[in-house]
Amino acid sequence: MFEHLEELVKLKNADYGDAYLKYGAILEVLFPDGLTLDPILYNSFGLSTVMLEKMIRASSILFIKKLMNFESVEDSLDDLSVTSQLLANHLRDLHNA
Repeated sequence: MFEHLEELVKLKNADYGDAYLKYGAILEVLFPDGLTLDPILYNSFGLSTVMLEKMIRASSILFIKKLMNFESVEDSLDDLSVTSQLLANHLRDLHNA
């Protein structure tokens, strides 16, 4: 059923490798005592994790691998900027609610 995705997975793995496995380690450093969220912060946390993903990607491109199949470092940084503004707007909405 997913055979047509095999090449895409190979290319993405060549770009990002096991980057998705780094989130847990980073979150453990940020929140060594664990994290309990008020449900009102779920969207904020979700956007924060997207920002973390973009920072991991940008760092990987800049410092580990220069040539990517899909994204340039500028793409990741543009995504980070957009997601930062989404989070800022979301927090303004929460404060004004």
